[in-house]
Amino acid sequence: MILDKHSLEKVIGISSEFEVYDLVGGLVLHGGKGGGSAPAPPAAPDPVATANAQGAANKAAAISQGELAMVNQATPYGNIEYTPRGVSEGYLDKDGKQVAGTPQYTATTTLDPSSQRQLDFTNRAGEQYGQIANTQLDEIAGKLSQPVDFASLGQAPVADLSTLGNAATANFNSLGAAPTANYDSLGTAPVANEQTRQAVRQSIQDREKPFQDRRLQELQSRLDTQGIAQGSKAYSDAMFDNNRSVNDFNLGADGQALGQMSQLYGMEADQRNRATNEIGQLYGLQAEQRGRATNEIGQQFDFANQSRDRSQRDIETQYGLDANARDRGVNELTQQRQIPLNELAAMLSGSQVQGPQFVSTPAPSIQAGDIQGATYANYQGAQNAYNQQQQSRASAKGGLGSTLGALAQAGATAYASDRRLKKNIVKIGQLANGLFVYLFNYIWNDQEQIGVMSDEVRKIMPHAVVVMPNGYDAVNYDEVLA
Repeated sequence: MILDKHSLEKVIGISSEFEVYDLVGGLVLHGGKGGGSAPAPPAAPDPVATANAQGAANKAAAISQGELAMVNQATPYGNIEYTPRGVSEGYLDKDGKQVAGTPQYTATTTLDPSSQRQLDFTNRAGEQYGQIANTQLDEIAGKLSQPVDFASLGQAPVADLSTLGNAATANFNSLGAAPTANYDSLGTAPVANEQTRQAVRQSIQDREKPFQDRRLQELQSRLDTQGIAQGSKAYSDAMFDNNRSVNDFNLGADGQALGQMSQLYGMEADQRNRATNEIGQLYGLQAEQRGRATNEIGQQFDFANQSRDRSQRDIETQYGLDANARDRGVNELTQQRQIPLNELAAMLSGSQVQGPQFVSTPAPSIQAGDIQGATYANYQGAQNAYNQQQQSRASAKGGLGSTLGALAQAGATAYASDRRLKKNIVKIGQLANGLFVYLFNYIWNDQEQIGVMSDEVRKIMPHAVVVMPNGYDAVNYDEVLA
């Protein structure tokens, strides 16, 4: 659907008495006697300052949460104690200002005297186990220096598929060339064109021309005999009647020419259709015969492949049995090699002292205040109030507060045409200048609106797009609808 300015104004209820003017800092909607300057939109919050405030709050919450989790514990088996060891170096922000670091702690675990004696005993026993293991390692080294002998297992099994021979193929070359329906022998198809009709008409007129000339001479002689002079009314009437007779004949010749041309075309077309049907029937018989031969070759191919598949499965089954037997032999040789290593590992390992079991320290969760959310919520509330004020103001200037009135308000609202502030966008039409018209809702309410998108307007007529102080785009609809 293409919407011109008149039809679009009719749809959205814009009166021609309303005009959009470009002022310093924004666009203002004027109309009739009640026009006036629109109030300025609320200033957008500083994202850098807001982010820094949120970061500081998050950091303070993280430090507090970490300190609450560091609880000293005393158990029958030992103690754990957290002691501060200073503050990290910190860092410089993007403005070169020093940002304070975070506190750092040391966690110290102390065993009770009995557990400490057990630990000392375990360490001494470990040293003795290590000495014994070193002695046994010298004995094992000689065995490990020799590679595992798999020669006793014989050759590894293989699945020899070469005995199957070549795979079966479906040879369709014996069928020769596929049949074709050759309609070239029919020649050019008959046509019923204007050239043929004119030729038939000219032939009819040429046959009648001598008789028309003779009747004209006889008429002129009769008029002379009657004393009717050329230029008189009686002479002109007689000539008019003769010419009308000639014209009537020519009109009849057109009808005769059309009829003869249609009859001739029908006969030629009927003859060509019969020849076409004969060629099609012959092609059908040849194609059916070739199809039967093709099916026979396909069946032979399937039988040959089925037989080959059965033989291949037999070979693969035998290969699987042989491979399983060899795997069992490899496992036996590997176990013989691993037994001395397992004994050595047992000597090197020893029981460990049970460490103290500390309770899980409660980790309280401290949520930093949502500074960013509160800041932008406050901004959004001010923005919504501003929007409602603008809508009420527009309604007072010509009844533009209808469901579809947002398009007319685009010049008065700094963000009315910015895609970033719209949702549920559906294309409903197109202006004569190529711009698309959309049905949408603003992100702060579910009221349906009609308008264009500023990013699309900027590509066609950038002079109609204005960036407002809040960073969003506004569109001069007077330029768009011009």
